[in-house]
Amino acid sequence: MDRKDIYAEELSALIQYNTVSPCCELDMDRIDAFHIKLREMFPNIFKLGDVKEFDGSYLIRIAGKDSAMLPCMLMSHHDVVEALGNWKYPPFSGTIADGRVWGRGAIDNKAMFWAIMRTVDDYIAQGNRTDADLYIVTTCNEENQGGGSVAIAEYLKNNGIRFRFILDEGSMIVRDLMPCMTGLFAMIGVTEKSICDLKFIARGAGGHASVPPKNNPLARLAAFINEVETNDIYSSYITDTESEMLRRMAPYMTGKMKDLCQNISGFQDELIKELDINNASFAAMTRTTIAFTMANGSNASNVIPTEAYVIANMRCAKHISIDESLDTIAGIARKHDVDMEVLNRGIDNAVTDYHSPEFKLIENAVNKVFPGVITVPVLLNGGTDSRNFSCVCSNIMRFTAIVATPEQERTEHGIDEFIEIDSLPLLYDFIKEVLMSI
Repeated sequence: MDRKDIYAEELSALIQYNTVSPCCELDMDRIDAFHIKLREMFPNIFKLGDVKEFDGSYLIRIAGKDSAMLPCMLMSHHDVVEALGNWKYPPFSGTIADGRVWGRGAIDNKAMFWAIMRTVDDYIAQGNRTDADLYIVTTCNEENQGGGSVAIAEYLKNNGIRFRFILDEGSMIVRDLMPCMTGLFAMIGVTEKSICDLKFIARGAGGHASVPPKNNPLARLAAFINEVETNDIYSSYITDTESEMLRRMAPYMTGKMKDLCQNISGFQDELIKELDINNASFAAMTRTTIAFTMANGSNASNVIPTEAYVIANMRCAKHISIDESLDTIAGIARKHDVDMEVLNRGIDNAVTDYHSPEFKLIENAVNKVFPGVITVPVLLNGGTDSRNFSCVCSNIMRFTAIVATPEQERTEHGIDEFIEIDSLPLLYDFIKEVLMSI
C-alpha cells in the first residue's frame, strides 16, 4: 500500500470525529473520544511527551538533546466549523474518492494537525530526537475565539518559556495569483491582522409600525452601515511585508503590475488601485476592513424596536494602531446616533523578520520539498491561534505546505471540503524537514 493511501486512511479516521466547536459550550464527550483516538494513533508522542491538557487543548513537550537551547513549537487545531448545507459526501464520513479525502476539516485544519502528529510520532519511533525541546500545541476551540491557545500562551508566559520559532497553520502554496502572474508561490505568513468584534447599538422609543417615526433604530443603523459600505473610511498603505511580497513576485509578472512592483515606493497609490482590480485579498492587506455579519431588531413585524444592533468583524491594518481603527468607526457611528461596544479588542501581533534565520529555516524546507516554488512573506487577513503567542516568541510563521487550487480554497469553511491525497506525503515531508532543523 502506497504511503499516500495509508496517510489518507489516517486523515479520514480523524475527520470522522465531529469536533465542531460551537459558540456555546463545547461537547467534551466528543473531544474526549477524539483524544482517545489520538493516543491510539500516535502512541509515541503520548508515551514520551509531557502532556498538559487545557480544557480539551493540548500542550505537549518532547525533550530534546540540549535543554539549554531555545525550544521550538509546531501548532495546529483539531476543532472544525459547522458543516451545514448539502454535501457530495457526508461531512464527517472522511470519504476517500476521486483521489481526495472529503470532509469537514480536510484542509482546516486536520491535515496540518495529522501531519504534525504523524511526522513527530514516526520521528520518535525511529529513535530520533530534536536538538532543542519540541513543543506541540493543538487546540479544540480555535474556530471559536481560541480560548485554549489563550490559556496555553498564558501558562508559557508565566513560566518564562520562550521559543526560537513557532510554525502554525496559515497560507498555502498557490498558483497564478493574478492575471498578470505565472508560477507557484509559497505564502509564508509573518504576521496577521488584529481581529476586533464590535457591536453597534441604536436605541429609540419604539412603537407601532402603523405610525412610524423617522430615524428609528433600524433606520439609523442602515444609514450607518451604508456610509461605511459606500466610502473608503480607512487609508491604504503598502507596508514592508507587502512590499517584500510584491518585490519577490515581480519577476513572475508582466505589464503594468511588474513595473509598479519594481518601484513600489514611487507608485504606492497607483499600485493599490491595481491591487483592487487584480487581487481582492492583496488589496485587503493594505487597509483595515470591516464586515457586518449579524443583526437584530424587534421580535415582530409590526413593532418598531426600542433597541436594534448589528455585529461587525473588523480586521486591522498594520500601518495604523488598533485604537485608530476603532476611533474611526466609532466616530462614524456617533454621527448616526449609534453606540459602539467593543466585544473583542484583538491583539497587536508582532511581525516576523523575513531576513531571520528562522524564516530561512522554513524557506529552506519549502525549497527542498517543493523545488521551483517561490517563497514570499505575507500578511494574513485571517486569524490563527498563533496570534496569542507573540508574548513568548518573536518568530512566528503561519504556513500550511499544501498546493491549493482555487476550487479547494473555496471549500474551506464551505461545503464539500477536500484535500488531494497526493498532497499528504509532501505535507509530511515538509514537517520532517522542519523537525530535522530543530
